[in-house]
Amino acid sequence: MVISMTRLLQASLLAAATLLAGCPICDPVSEVVDDFDRSCADGPCGWTAETGSVSNAPTFHDSEQGMALAPSTRARRGFSTSSTAWTPSALEITARCDPDTILRVSIVGTDTEASVDGGTGVAEVRRSVDVDVAATELFQVYENSFSWPFGVPVDEVVVEIAGAGGCVVDDIVLTSQPTC
Repeated sequence: MVISMTRLLQASLLAAATLLAGCPICDPVSEVVDDFDRSCADGPCGWTAETGSVSNAPTFHDSEQGMALAPSTRARRGFSTSSTAWTPSALEITARCDPDTILRVSIVGTDTEASVDGGTGVAEVRRSVDVDVAATELFQVYENSFSWPFGVPVDEVVVEIAGAGGCVVDDIVLTSQPTC
């Protein structure tokens, strides 16, 4: 019992010191861009193909589906978060692609403060992650090295195929480390 009380006291002191130092303990907040479990008559709901085509596709669970992207496809989907103070810091993608095919996922937003003309216009903010998952099974890729300007909302997510083949995407998730 002494060991348990000592560990409890240590944990309590650590939590108190963290809060007093101004560094609260916060859990990351994930926003699912799409898990593709909803389908519409013309394919995955909310996705618009600018070039090529998108369609519903089976994944590894019978009750789930993904989005198939044909070769040379570029598709986009609008996005909005449930929090105004949410800033993405990581991107998680579960996908598989044909050999010699790259899936590029771009996060796009509009920054009204960083315009070229001194703040009266807008500037596009874009961060892209290239995913090379040539495989017969779905793989999860986690990219946490992109920076996003604080306070700039994410407006849309764009996926595009480079190479000769296509890809199947099972889910796209953005994660934010909140400043709480």
